[in-house]
Amino acid sequence: MNGLSTSRFPQGAIALIAVSFLIAVASGCSAPRDTVPVVERPASTEEGPDVQARMPSQLLTEMPAGYDTVQVRPFDLGKMWAIDAVPQSYLNDEYGVDASDDWLSHMQRASLRFSDTCSGGFVSNTGLLVTNHHCAREHITAVSEEGEALGESGFVAGSLSEERETPDLFVDQLVEVEEVTDRIYRGARTLRSFVRRERVDSLERELNERAQERDETLRVSVEALYQGARYKAYTYRRYTDVRLVMAPEQQVGFFGGDTDNFTYPRYNLDVAFYRVYDEDEPITPERYFEWSHTAGSEADMAVFAAGTPGSTSRLTTVSQMKYQRDFSIPDQLRFLEPRIEAMEAFFEENSPADWPQLGNTLVSLKNSQKSLQGQLEGLDDPYFIARRTANERALQDSIRSVDSLRQHYSGLTRDMDQLQEARSSLNRRARAFNGFANTRVGSRIITRAMYGYYMDQLGGRRGTSNEIVEARREADQIEDWPAEVEQAAITQRLQEIRESYGSSDPTMQRIFEERTPLQWAEMLVEESRLSTQEGASRLFDRGYRDSNDPSVQLVEALAPLYFSVVEQIQDFNASEQSINARLNEARLIIFGSDRIAPDANATLRVSDGRVRGYQVDTTAIEPYTTFGGMYDRAADRQGGAWQLPERWMVHEADSTLRNTALNLVSTVDISGGSSGSPLVNDRLELVGVVFDSNYEALPNRFLYRDEQARAIAVDSRGIIEALRRVYNADSLVDELVNGRMQDVAAER
Repeated sequence: MNGLSTSRFPQGAIALIAVSFLIAVASGCSAPRDTVPVVERPASTEEGPDVQARMPSQLLTEMPAGYDTVQVRPFDLGKMWAIDAVPQSYLNDEYGVDASDDWLSHMQRASLRFSDTCSGGFVSNTGLLVTNHHCAREHITAVSEEGEALGESGFVAGSLSEERETPDLFVDQLVEVEEVTDRIYRGARTLRSFVRRERVDSLERELNERAQERDETLRVSVEALYQGARYKAYTYRRYTDVRLVMAPEQQVGFFGGDTDNFTYPRYNLDVAFYRVYDEDEPITPERYFEWSHTAGSEADMAVFAAGTPGSTSRLTTVSQMKYQRDFSIPDQLRFLEPRIEAMEAFFEENSPADWPQLGNTLVSLKNSQKSLQGQLEGLDDPYFIARRTANERALQDSIRSVDSLRQHYSGLTRDMDQLQEARSSLNRRARAFNGFANTRVGSRIITRAMYGYYMDQLGGRRGTSNEIVEARREADQIEDWPAEVEQAAITQRLQEIRESYGSSDPTMQRIFEERTPLQWAEMLVEESRLSTQEGASRLFDRGYRDSNDPSVQLVEALAPLYFSVVEQIQDFNASEQSINARLNEARLIIFGSDRIAPDANATLRVSDGRVRGYQVDTTAIEPYTTFGGMYDRAADRQGGAWQLPERWMVHEADSTLRNTALNLVSTVDISGGSSGSPLVNDRLELVGVVFDSNYEALPNRFLYRDEQARAIAVDSRGIIEALRRVYNADSLVDELVNGRMQDVAAER
């Protein structure tokens, strides 16, 4: 599920949350490459015997002596092609697809970024868009009226007037992409990270001013690709009037819950529909994806995912990957476990319907936990490391073989190795502040206290800078938690800090001289005005640090430690970015960009693949599941996350519905942020909506493989049958089938 979603924090408070853990880092849909080995494992049946014949000659680099058990794979770096750099000749050779400029323009204009976490696409000329249910989950609960619980009951608008306005939801449509690398580097071969950042910010401000002079709905974002070796400016048209049209029940949109998450076979109707308005009228997008409601897809068919994957790490070095394996991912798992346990304990006695946002957070945390576990299992596989090591060795050998390259780029991987060794010495204290000021998973009181401290540093309630305004907006949106969960979160956080710094540390002695972590937690929950949104807002208005709130004493002691760690981490990050940018500059010089896809960075990508099952031991996994399989699994598991709503159970004997395809798998390349990506055929007809990956695909964050790794989508035919037979949404079906609302003029 929202293994495919990813969160992006606003720039205003970036220093505050620099080391905060980001939830939904999965490589499904939930998020940030080389030329390498096949340790003698079974050859990939997907690639076939002619794989080397299809590879460009520069990717057939022979490995050094001693590495002859590992061979270069053509797409180890993935297939998330930047929308303005899709290898058109490759798509024609591989699939017989005429990926013309018009084909790509259609793909671009019909695709959307859904909020800042997911993907979506227009599916009618009256502004209808499709995405995933899990992407919309929080927005669905937000528009529930008194007495409603739309997350549990689902929603279908019978007319335009019944569509629900959704506050704080927006979608972005990519309008233009401009190469701006030269404007950032200005002829310099190397550039310090902070200088690049300053130039990016300056250029972004300049381009935004120009764009909004033309059209106030335009937004420009300057993004780094290839770890900073390239920069591009992305101009988006932002739509802010986005209304809920249809969403299924949570029990159907997340059928099987955490147990079935990142697994296959799967039986999820993970889909939601919204409509985009402008001046209170449905918009008419210039391009949309026609819905393949009868033919759908078939096994081995070429398919293409258009979405905004959030993050991958395929163009980093092996030592960085090992740091993730040995430190970063284990630390994040240690962070997650007690928080999940506290929330689960709360919901043993309380209904998620009474605390919908906390329930959503728990689902996201468990999703992240499972994703990280899958990534870690991949990194623990010696074969996995061997492929990345051989990949890196191929790049090093290519650099050493050319004098000019050797002069400018040799020794960079050695520098990165040394940097990771040095970084490990900071890890223990960095771990103490994992998720410290994260607005989604941190203690409400401590997070609000850090925002108050941060805003006062910038000028307090008297300040008017964009940073203060943005920080205040974020702080005011932090949802309250029940006292039991808040107390557990504070206790766990203070225990982690005390353990990391040691009881002999002067600050720890001062903080814990009179109170234990539990006693601090009990006192803050009972006495701090930051325990509620209302109390925090009043406190911020008056000036947080000048108040007598009991949290001030604690944050005054912890904030200097936190910001010291942040500063050190930023220094390490800057050095990593500089090294990676230079390594990838060399990679592009050597191999070119036609087969080297950039790491995901939440910009629009097109990924190619085929609808294809796979083999697990001796079991063949078919590429499709059906509604019949969903009913059978519900009967087998008898309740819980597999309990189907009554409106579904009355159709259990419907043979047409039971035989209709529900989910499908393909080899398209996805990561966190790909949730909601339209899955289309070569005619750009929508045949599915991507929502997840299987467990085998989770390590693909670091290395793309397609032997068993798969992206999971909701089948377009299954969506139509569910709308027609279960939800009686005939007008919505007509709109999808015909591409427009038949009675839109009358409804206006």
